[in-house]
Amino acid sequence: LLCTSRVGVVMPAKTGPQFDYVYQVAAFKSDEDADKLRTRLEGKGLHTRTQKNGKLVLVMVNLRGTEDDAFNLREDLRHMKLGVPIMVSQKPVSNKPQKAGR
Repeated sequence: LLCTSRVGVVMPAKTGPQFDYVYQVAAFKSDEDADKLRTRLEGKGLHTRTQKNGKLVLVMVNLRGTEDDAFNLREDLRHMKLGVPIMVSQKPVSNKPQKAGR
């Protein structure tokens, strides 16, 4: 894995346990506003999705990585003026091979 520092220098990401993170980064009343932010985030290389919650449309960011990767994501979102994201889940990534079929 490689990550880019704030000055644009590419350096190896620190190794460690891998997790699947889900962060809520925004909530909107309209699908259109949520889609605009999703497009902006996807343009930065992030994996996103929307989720309905009552009358709100939540914008979620999915990340597989280390705790350092998650920290860097939170910092990137803060620099994008999105405030502090809400961690919805953090699940360890299993190193076991997936079984085929059911």
